[in-house]
Amino acid sequence: MTLTPAPGTRLGPYEITAKLGEGGMGEVYRATDSRLKREVAIKVLPPAFTADRERLARFEREAQLLAQLNHPNIAQIYGLEASGETRALVMELVDGPTLAERLEEGAFSITESLSFAQQIALALEEAHEKGIVHRDLKPQNIKASSEGKAKVLDFGLAKAMDATPGASSAADLARSPTLMNSPTLTGVHGTQLGVILGTAAYMAPEQARGGTVDKRADIWAFGVVLHEMLTGRSLFAGPTVSDTLAGVLKTEIDWRALPAETPAEVRRLLRRCLERNPKNRLHDIADARLVLDDLLAGRTDAGEAPPAGSGPVATRSAGWPVKLAWLGAGLVVGALAIAGLGRSLFQPPPARPPVVRSLTYSGTSGSASVSSDGKFMAFVSSRDGTARIWLKQLASGEEVALTAGRDFWPQISPDSGSVLFRRAEKDRTDLYRVPLVGGEPRRLASNIDLAGWSPDGKRIALGRSHDRGSQLLLIPAEGGEEQLLLDRDTGVRTLDWSPDGNSLLLVTAARVNSISSTALETVEVATGKSRELYRLPAGSVCSGARWDGNGAVLFAWSPSQAGRGETLLQRLELGESTPRPVFSFTSLPQRIELAGPGALLFDAGGIHQNLFEIGDGATPGENLGRGLTGGPTRDRQPAFSPDGRRIVFTSDRSGSLDLWSLELASGAIRRLTFDATDDWDPQWSPDGKHLLWSSNRGGHFEVWIAEPDGTGARQASADGRDAENPTMSLDGAWIVYSSSNPAAPGIWKVRPDGRDATRLLAGAYTLPELAPQSGWIAAVETGTENERTVRIVRLEDGAAVAELSVAGRRQNPGRSRWLPDGRTLVFYGDDDSGRAALFQQPIVPGRDTRSERRRVAVSDEQRVIESFGVSPVDGRIVVSAGWADSDILLAEGIPGIGATLPKRAP
Repeated sequence: MTLTPAPGTRLGPYEITAKLGEGGMGEVYRATDSRLKREVAIKVLPPAFTADRERLARFEREAQLLAQLNHPNIAQIYGLEASGETRALVMELVDGPTLAERLEEGAFSITESLSFAQQIALALEEAHEKGIVHRDLKPQNIKASSEGKAKVLDFGLAKAMDATPGASSAADLARSPTLMNSPTLTGVHGTQLGVILGTAAYMAPEQARGGTVDKRADIWAFGVVLHEMLTGRSLFAGPTVSDTLAGVLKTEIDWRALPAETPAEVRRLLRRCLERNPKNRLHDIADARLVLDDLLAGRTDAGEAPPAGSGPVATRSAGWPVKLAWLGAGLVVGALAIAGLGRSLFQPPPARPPVVRSLTYSGTSGSASVSSDGKFMAFVSSRDGTARIWLKQLASGEEVALTAGRDFWPQISPDSGSVLFRRAEKDRTDLYRVPLVGGEPRRLASNIDLAGWSPDGKRIALGRSHDRGSQLLLIPAEGGEEQLLLDRDTGVRTLDWSPDGNSLLLVTAARVNSISSTALETVEVATGKSRELYRLPAGSVCSGARWDGNGAVLFAWSPSQAGRGETLLQRLELGESTPRPVFSFTSLPQRIELAGPGALLFDAGGIHQNLFEIGDGATPGENLGRGLTGGPTRDRQPAFSPDGRRIVFTSDRSGSLDLWSLELASGAIRRLTFDATDDWDPQWSPDGKHLLWSSNRGGHFEVWIAEPDGTGARQASADGRDAENPTMSLDGAWIVYSSSNPAAPGIWKVRPDGRDATRLLAGAYTLPELAPQSGWIAAVETGTENERTVRIVRLEDGAAVAELSVAGRRQNPGRSRWLPDGRTLVFYGDDDSGRAALFQQPIVPGRDTRSERRRVAVSDEQRVIESFGVSPVDGRIVVSAGWADSDILLAEGIPGIGATLPKRAP
C-alpha cells in the first residue's frame, strides 16, 4: 500500500484527512481514528527504513517504551500501525503553533519564557525519570499555544530512528540519523537542509562530537531554548551545518544579549545548563524546574530580588509575614533622604513583598466582602455550628452575627447600607437583602445561584442554572420583575459588574469531551452580547474573577482539578491574550475581593475529606465512626475489595488525583497510580484481580483497567468522548459505565477489550452500580431541581426492574451501592431536614418498597457525607465526609492591582 496526500485514504482504522508535512523520518498526516472518533497524527515511515528488519524491530521496541509516557506536557504515542509494507506511528495530534513559529514574532516576556520553560522542564523530568532522553529538543518540537500551554513532541524518536546503537562522529555528521532522520516536522515545502540546521543548533557539544548522549544533552538543549525565548534569536545557528556546529563547540556565549531585567537566578540557571563539559553541567532537569517554580511563585533569594519594574517575577509574593528588616531599611532610606543626601547616592531597596495578615480567628470563615468606605467586612462563618453572615468592624475588630443561618456569599452594597446574601432553603437557594445595621431580611428572588450589585447600587444581576445551562437576569435593587439578559448552554460560576456598569465579567464552565473547560467572558448589559476574553488551560480551576477598575481583570486559578499545586492571582489587560501573575496563594481561594489599591481579600484553606467507618454488619449506626484516613487531603470514592480487606479510593494527597489503597487491618496506605492527570472513581473486579477507574490521561475520560497494584494500566473503553464510573459483571465479561457523550448519553456496557459497546439506558444517567449476585444495575437520573430517580435495569438487556424517587439536588446525584445480597440498595440523598444522608431499601420487582426504606447514616454538624463504599462481605459502610477549614486573609502591597477601585454610589 502506498499512501497519497489525497483525503480519504485509509491505513487500518485511520482515515487520512490532510497532509501536515514531511521530514527525515517520513511523511506526516492528519487522520481520524474511526474506532475512537478522535483525530490523530500519523507518521508514515519511509520504505528505506522499513526494509531494514533489524532496525525496524529495534524501533518498535523503542516505541513501546516511549508509549509509556503520559504527561500533560508531552504529546503521547498511541501505537504502531502496519498495512502491507507500510509502517506508521500513531500519535496525539496537537494543534496550534510551534515554539519556533511563535519565536518568528520575536522574544517572549520574562514571565512567558519562564512559564514555557517550566512546562518543558516538567516534560523532561517525566521522561528522564523513565530513562527516556529526548535527544532532539528544539523549538520546532515544542507546541506553544497563545494560551500559555506547552507540549513537547517526538520524545526519544531520534534514538528510535537511529540506524545503529552507536553515535556518529563529527566527520559523519551530515549522515547522522539524529540530523538526517530528525523527527521534527517541517512544512510541506520544507527542505532537508532546514531539518539539519534546526537540529544542529540545539545539539549538546558531546552530541555533536559523537560522544555518549544522556539526559544532560537534553539539559543543554533546554538552556538553548530558554535563551532563545528570552532573546528572540538563535544562540548558535549559522548559515551552514559547519558554522552551526562550530558555534556549538567553540563560540563564547554573549550573556549581554539577555534582557537587562532577566533575574539573577535565570542567568545562573542558563550558565549551569550551557556548560560545554557535561560533568560541570546541571545534572538533573528537576533542579532547573525547582528554580523556575520559585521564580514564578516569587520566592527569590534574599538580597537578590530582581530590580523594581522587572515584571511579575519581581513582584510575586513569597508568603508572609514580612521581615522586620524591610521596615528598618525603609526608615534608613527615608532618614537619609530627609538629611538631603539624595536618592541618587543610593541603590533602591529591593521590592517589598506584600504583607498578608489574617482578619478572622475563630471557626471556619470565608467569602468576604468589604464596604466601599473600608469600615466593615461581611463574611460567612460557621463558628457556632451554623453557617451565617457575620459583620466585622475593621477598626475595632468587633464581630456580630447579621443573619439567622444557612446563609452564604454576602455582598455589601455600593452605598454600604445593606448586604445581599443567599440562603439555602430546604428545596432551593433564594436571594435576600438585609440592612447593614441589622433587621429582618427581605427575599428578592428565588432559585438563584449568583448575584451582584451594579456599581450605582440600582440593579442586581442574577445567575440561575437550568437543565441546559444557565440564565443571566437583571432585577431592581429593591426586587421586582426579572429581565432576561442571556440564556446560554454553559454554566456560570461567578459574575462581577464592570466599573462603568456597562458589562458583566463572567467565569463560565463547560464540559468538553468530559474535560472541564473554563473561560473569562464579558456580557454587554444593554445587548446581552458576549465576548470571550481568555480561555484557561483544559482541566484547570478558576475560583473567581474581578475587575480591578483600571482596564484589566483579575482571576484566581489553579492548573489542577484538585485545586492543588501552583495557585495564582493573574492580571489580564483587556485586548491582550496573555495574563501575567501578580500574586501566589498557598491554596486556591474560594473567593477574591479587591479591598483597595494593591489590597486583596481572600480565604485560605479549603475543603478536606477523609474516610470514616460508620458501623458493623448490615445495619450500621447513624453516627460517623472511627477515622480511617486523615490530613488536609480530599480522600473520596472508597470501594471495598471483594474480600473486604482493602479499600481503593481517590485522593489529591500527591498533588494530582490518583488512586490509593488502604489496608483495613494495618491502616497502611499506598499510592497506586502516578499519572499527572486525573484518576478517579475506582472499582474492583469481582474476582479482585483488577482495578477499574476513570481517567483523562488520554485527553478525555475513559475507563482504564490495571493490576491490583496499579501496574499494567490500559484503556478498556472505546467511547472516544466520555466513559466514567466503571463497574464489572461477576464473570468479568462486561464493564458497565456512564457516558455524557452528547451523541449517545446514558449507561453502556462494553467488553474489557473494547468490543461490543452497547447502550443499556439512554438519557441523562450516571453513576451505574452493578450487583454481581443479581445482575441488576442501579443508575441515577437527574430529575427536577430537588429530586432524582434511581433506575434499576438488567445487565443482559437493559430491561427495567424497578425505580426509586430520591430527595436531593441534581447537582450532587450521589452513587448507590448494593449490600452483599445484591437485592438491597444503599443510596445517597437528603433527609427530611435537608442533610446529606444514606438510606437502604430492598428492591423487589413489581412491589413498592418505599415503606421499608430507612436511614442508615447521616452527616453531622462538622462533616458532610459525599461518597461511600459498602463491603461485599459483611455490608460495612465507609464514607468520605468533608468539611471546610478556612480563614479570611488580607494581602496589601500587591503591585499592579486595584489602582482605581470600581466606582461606588455616593
